Amino acid sequence: MAPDPRILGIGGSAIVSIYDENTVLKGYVVWLDGEEHMAFEKQEHSRRALQRERQVYERLGFHPALLGYYGVVDVKEEVHSLRLELAVNGDVRAFIRKNKMKSTRKRLSWAVGLASGLSHMHSHGIIHCDFSCRNIFITKDFSVKIGDFGGAKLDDQEPLDSEEPCYELPLRGRTWEERPYLKRELFALGCAIYEIMAWTKPFDGLSNEDVEARYSREEFPGLTDVFGESVIRKCWEEEFNSADDVKYALEALSVASEEYEEEE
Repeated sequence: MAPDPRILGIGGSAIVSIYDENTVLKGYVVWLDGEEHMAFEKQEHSRRALQRERQVYERLGFHPALLGYYGVVDVKEEVHSLRLELAVNGDVRAFIRKNKMKSTRKRLSWAVGLASGLSHMHSHGIIHCDFSCRNIFITKDFSVKIGDFGGAKLDDQEPLDSEEPCYELPLRGRTWEERPYLKRELFALGCAIYEIMAWTKPFDGLSNEDVEARYSREEFPGLTDVFGESVIRKCWEEEFNSADDVKYALEALSVASEEYEEEE
């Protein structure tokens, strides 16, 4: 049987399906045409992640760099799905693999937006904990928006997820638990900026084990000819103390690049 085009994808904790022309449903059970069409296998895990994601959205409210949230929809009795903004151009990582590199100005605007979105989250006591280009989405007007908050850390609650290996802050003499959550997030932000500016995933093609080994030796992807290399490097070297600091540094690069283009 051919896959139903209304099913957009199956992630680590939920199924995403079309709701209407502007929104999707994210849940663990999908009902189509009055019947149960698909159910997520690990439903208890999915329920926890969706509840965490709902808490995040309801605390954060609207922000231009976050996927829009439109409440919950009862798909059947006692089964709810999150109604979210439809990002018709998919996630950034998949977009990069399928499309030519966007202009420096556009990529830089994406990076600034992501730093702004993380700053908004952090100011509300939320750490994403799985921030990467696979969890950043592109809307029909080619804006980028952060999503997939099911593993996030709220206040003193333990996170339900962690970064993928190529976005993971090395231990640097610390235990896993001793690495500050904020520094982990800013390291991941640097990796996202790298992926957008270099138009490739960090160490794409290498195994997770190989990436982890390289990071443990402080070997990171080369930054020669990568616009924004100074900001990326400072994220990786834990020199920034907030997402706002990263945003301001990127905005300074943006001003400098515009002045250079005018001189040209």
